[in-house]
Amino acid sequence: MSAKMDECNQANVDPVVVARLAKRAERLGKDIQAAGLTAFGGSGSLTLRAVDPDHSHQLLIVANVYGPTVWDGGDGAHHTGCNGLEYGE
Repeated sequence: MSAKMDECNQANVDPVVVARLAKRAERLGKDIQAAGLTAFGGSGSLTLRAVDPDHSHQLLIVANVYGPTVWDGGDGAHHTGCNGLEYGE
């Protein structure tokens, strides 16, 4: 994990803070995976989901995460702009 310096500067955000938050997010992702869960974000909400053993093709919502609506979902599309910076959907 590394903060993208040029993108942080363009967005006027502190790259040290970005790096710290990204590292925490990586640790949290590993913990979620180790617990057998999936984090699903979208439309300003976040849920933790687990496979239903009786219906393995379905995920049970085992937790709703409330708070600031910083969660967004999508397919993760991204591209490099003509200025060389990376942009997401």
